[in-house]
Amino acid sequence: MIKELDIHGCTTIEARKLIKEALKDQNISVLRVIHGYHSDILMKMVRKEFRTHPRVDHIELSMNKGLTDLVIKKGFL
Repeated sequence: MIKELDIHGCTTIEARKLIKEALKDQNISVLRVIHGYHSDILMKMVRKEFRTHPRVDHIELSMNKGLTDLVIKKGFL
């Protein structure tokens, strides 16, 4: 299951907390983080900090610069 999380308008602290909370959901295979791209602060935070999160297998980028998919490790479904 793909879960979408929109963090537009959040501070990095708020966004980090929301993402960590969403990653606790055992029913997801992908967490699609919608961060926008006009200010790349949130985009950089998501892509840098969650690349090495224990539940994240890898990050997938799309043609839409405003979102990042965090793909969950298979053993964590």
